[in-house]
Amino acid sequence: MDIKGHELKLLWEKFKKEDYETAMYVEKGICEWFRTGDENLFDRLINEASNAFEYWRYIYEKQEGTINMNFLLGFRYRLREVCCNKLFGETWNEYKSME
Repeated sequence: MDIKGHELKLLWEKFKKEDYETAMYVEKGICEWFRTGDENLFDRLINEASNAFEYWRYIYEKQEGTINMNFLLGFRYRLREVCCNKLFGETWNEYKSME
């Protein structure tokens, strides 16, 4: 799987085509994170954060900026859990306790 770039939305769409089941697990996890039944929440939030890397990299050139940090935090936690499970067959806490 060769997925590269900075736009989260495009990266996510490519990943979702490669591993739909895992992508849905992550998307549902974000809804749980925000305690909502809004099935469009993930799409809205990833769209808002899609260009975050480039935007914040050049923030000094802009007057203002905002981003939903709770989304990025929840997304990171869920991805960490998924990656740990896929790579090591363990939860993050199990993997971390082996250090």
